[in-house]
Amino acid sequence: MQQNKKFLRVLCSLLAAALAAWCTVLLCRWVGYDLQERLGDTPSYEIINDDYSQIIDIPAEGLTQAMPLKAGQPFYGVRFKFSTHGQLYKSGMTMVEAYNEAGEQILFAAGNFLNIWDDTFTEFTCNEAYIPDHDETLTIRLYNESAWDGPLGVWASEGEVSGMPLSVTDGDTLNATMAMQRVSDFTGSWPAALAARLQKPLAAAVFISVLLAMLHAPLYLFVPAVGLALGVTFTYVTPALVAPDEYTHLAAAYELASTWSGQTAADEDGNLLLRECDAAHFGTKTGDIGVLAYKNEAIAETSEPGSPDVLTTHSEVKAGQGSGSYLAQALGIRLARAQGKNFYTMLLYGRLANLILYLLLAALAVWLAPTSLRGLFACVALLPMPLQLAASLSPDAAVLGLVFSFTALCLRLRGEKAVWWQKILLIVLGGLTAPGKAIYLPVILLCLLIPAENLTYDGNPTVKFLGEELPGGCCIHAATLVPAAGWFWRRCWGGACWLLRCCWCWHWRRTSSCTSAQRYSSGAKWLLPPYWWWALWAEYTLSPTWAAGWTLISF
Repeated sequence: MQQNKKFLRVLCSLLAAALAAWCTVLLCRWVGYDLQERLGDTPSYEIINDDYSQIIDIPAEGLTQAMPLKAGQPFYGVRFKFSTHGQLYKSGMTMVEAYNEAGEQILFAAGNFLNIWDDTFTEFTCNEAYIPDHDETLTIRLYNESAWDGPLGVWASEGEVSGMPLSVTDGDTLNATMAMQRVSDFTGSWPAALAARLQKPLAAAVFISVLLAMLHAPLYLFVPAVGLALGVTFTYVTPALVAPDEYTHLAAAYELASTWSGQTAADEDGNLLLRECDAAHFGTKTGDIGVLAYKNEAIAETSEPGSPDVLTTHSEVKAGQGSGSYLAQALGIRLARAQGKNFYTMLLYGRLANLILYLLLAALAVWLAPTSLRGLFACVALLPMPLQLAASLSPDAAVLGLVFSFTALCLRLRGEKAVWWQKILLIVLGGLTAPGKAIYLPVILLCLLIPAENLTYDGNPTVKFLGEELPGGCCIHAATLVPAAGWFWRRCWGGACWLLRCCWCWHWRRTSSCTSAQRYSSGAKWLLPPYWWWALWAEYTLSPTWAAGWTLISF
């Protein structure tokens, strides 16, 4: 009987999760339809000739226009400004053809009375770009496929623009050049394609979340499973190099990956050395946004070639950028480079490695948190802003995960006595969080919320320090705070000394059972030299780790 109920529960959970995932797919399709209606088939253009001096009617033979195209310039089509001489035509069709120097047709498009109006530009486009590998001149032919209700003209200049003659097809030149624009990019059906690309990760996130919720799975399993699917979605939604200071984080992670590979990361001028396939994408500004950015990234990810992990190209990007830990990002970039992946695939590897590290730390935080607060930690860890940072190259993702874990452990130990591994973990998390970012240094003070009794060794409840009896848990407090104080000392040495002494004085007054006079007398000593100068000297000259060890030994 129990097995039947369990089977029925699992079956119902699977059906509910599948239904929720299917609804998500339908929602993504509706979003794709809406995006396509608003953003689809939109051109991005470059002005070729902006002279509107005369109107030339299209003859029966048609018009032929020459248009120069430089090497590497994408050609998605052209735009012409038509004239119906102030009339509203109800019939007629015009064709536009474009040929390269080899005589190959690269554009074949049509326009009619529904999209050709008086004194209005009309674009003639194709879905795939033609990109020449050398400078050449295109031949564009314009002719009427079916008769219009009256003459149809195009705006042109009075006089030929150099290298762009206009002529009657198979006839004389007209000493003019049509007013025209080159379509340099085209959204086409990419808005709908973007929404379709989000279907799988979003449907997976919904399916996993509903299934695990109905099966009452532990939250520390729920967070990484759902967070991975949502994080992958953010790697699609956030174009390359548009996250805050992303180009700086890329340079720092790339430099670390180069160091791991045993190669020289920078040249004699302090500029990064890059792989050949990466050079065109490195810069010192934020990346592009919008539908065209998604489109170009998706095309480049699948079409651009990679290159071996050999640093042969000099760049203008300075080495030594960024602050924080880039271990996960550099590991992903190093793996992609070892496999010869192209730039965008390499970037994806680095972002996914950063996401995985964040989710592991978030799951640890949920596991460490008190039972009553696990739901809160899970919700905070899966908020859009942390996930967006985690799905980028930002080192803040690891810092947030460490802060979550450290906070969760402090809240847990506030209500229960710590075992040996929790004490070690508290010191380790505090030591890793402190150097992450200066703004997070006050978080380490949360360890003072833990009663010293909960950190005390059973066999040694009190310790003597400078003639005072203190709870043994003060050793753990000190070992946790000293590394943070050391990093603060390095950044702000003038105030660190006073802050450290004041914090210890307050902590001693809170835990000691001596009289008020003794508190005042002993507290005043902590505000004067030389009792803590040795610790601060160790912080500044050696390292926070050494200072933490010396503090434990002194107790």
